[in-house]
Amino acid sequence: MNEHSKHQYTSLSSPRIIYGIGFLTCLVLFLVSLYFEFVMQMQPCPLCILQRLSVIVVGLLMLMAAIHNPKGRGVYVYGIIILVAILLGASVSARQVWLQSFPHETVSSCGAGLYYMLSNLPLNETLKLVLHGSGECDIVHWSLWGLSMAGWLLLFFALFAVMTIYQMIRGGRWHKN
Repeated sequence: MNEHSKHQYTSLSSPRIIYGIGFLTCLVLFLVSLYFEFVMQMQPCPLCILQRLSVIVVGLLMLMAAIHNPKGRGVYVYGIIILVAILLGASVSARQVWLQSFPHETVSSCGAGLYYMLSNLPLNETLKLVLHGSGECDIVHWSLWGLSMAGWLLLFFALFAVMTIYQMIRGGRWHKN
């Protein structure tokens, strides 16, 4: 193993370390969501559930990337797949932040729960209704420093995107050496 390879595996910016930190962050975010649901008794709205699923998908993809420790083209393949998952999650978070920016009275009234919609409606109709946002999706039940849960998730998705793009840029340099 040459000196460059040794440094790559021990560097704090190696794909394994960065994606491992990303996975652990997603795990903490998921556990916090469970805390809010089961300890604080805050029932998640349909958009919250989609965001939670996005965090799980991003976390699992980052875990796979951390275990695989991609090099060369693998960094780009993982990066693109992870970025797609991040963008999907960020779009749902952005949608909820947007809904929360309106007065509660202007958002459509509360609809059926996500589980009911999934079991009684076609998937495309369920997604359309969920992304339209029910009256419960615009309520801010908790905030920290002026950001709602959806706002914080949007921030984390942005950080994950920056981290992933950084790995893709660095991946090109590792591949050339």
